[in-house]
Amino acid sequence: MTAIHYCPHCNRPFDYDASDYHRKIKCGHNTCNRTFGFYYFDVSERREREVRKEAKQQQEQAARKRAQRLRRANRFNQRKPTAALVDEKEKHSQQEKLFVKGLIDVCPRCGMHRSEMDNVTRRDSKGNVIGPARYHLMKCNDEKKMQQYKLKLKRQEEMKKQQLSKETAQEDAMILNTWKNNGRQVGQLWMLNVRLLKSQCEIFNLPTGGTKNDLITKLAKHLRSSKPLLLTNSTAQEVTVGEDSGFDTSGIGRVDDEDLPSNLNMMETEELMGVCASYGIKFNPAKDRKVDLIAKLEKARYKGNKEMTLMLEGKKRDGSLLLKDGNTDTDHSGRKRKVRDEDEEFVIEIGGGSSSGGGSSSNNNNNNPISKKMGKKENPIVLGDVDID
Repeated sequence: MTAIHYCPHCNRPFDYDASDYHRKIKCGHNTCNRTFGFYYFDVSERREREVRKEAKQQQEQAARKRAQRLRRANRFNQRKPTAALVDEKEKHSQQEKLFVKGLIDVCPRCGMHRSEMDNVTRRDSKGNVIGPARYHLMKCNDEKKMQQYKLKLKRQEEMKKQQLSKETAQEDAMILNTWKNNGRQVGQLWMLNVRLLKSQCEIFNLPTGGTKNDLITKLAKHLRSSKPLLLTNSTAQEVTVGEDSGFDTSGIGRVDDEDLPSNLNMMETEELMGVCASYGIKFNPAKDRKVDLIAKLEKARYKGNKEMTLMLEGKKRDGSLLLKDGNTDTDHSGRKRKVRDEDEEFVIEIGGGSSSGGGSSSNNNNNNPISKKMGKKENPIVLGDVDID
């Protein structure tokens, strides 16, 4: 849906968006500024469906990873709520300790690498060993070098933030384009991240506060509204909320299987809540567990389908259970009673005969070579004529 491309004239990278395929763009570098376009390749309908399916699977995996990172971050903050509040002085002291122990190779004061130091072991007045790193920190008091290193770290941090912002914008563009190319399905709003959900809420003048599930609920409810509203989105195009809005507002019972999550059991609880919110299925975020959310989604999916509903409930058409304990049954009063299995007691008899197999079996148990009684069956089971040495 989106990728990094290179200018055909200066061979420098630029960000490509899926909306650029039908128009010419200008290279953004000052030394080039030349205009170019893109080739258009016609593909079959089957290949287009395959590409959409692959893109959806990739976005599902990315959404799952985001949910897992968020869950780990929340768990970490619960264990150490003050970990993110460590001041700069304490952080610098920790870096110096790591440098002395050899866990980092660069001096946190001046930026000198460990390989540039003299590998000489010294001792203090009490005879304690002073390693090269500790000795360097004892002598590291050049303010000019320390200030230069701080400026270098600041520039690196700014470059890292710019790169992260660029990657984030690239990721958001890919997620949004995937959602749009799949038909702007309201039921797939759970695949959008919080930034994109807030931007969509701003388009329709909706409040942007609350959790991700709150944003999905507000946006889905608004898009499914039957009242037509003419609004302007970020591309300056008029859209209508309702049946003719350009958004697919189909419920979970009407969408295709390929439009639903590929595997509900592999999803995180927060993701399942987002799916429920996207399709307007009510749930309790404080009480509902993963199994409860999956059950609600399946029940809403097969609502009106009697066969699937009975199968999910584990019942037959007459209302009895599909699977039940074979040793119990229910009488007319509703109480369970023990049932005797007819196959629990049986008799196996092995009849005698000649080695050639021409002998006949005897019905008298006393005349058989082996007669083993395992029950009180009236008609024993006779298994042929065999010879036993």
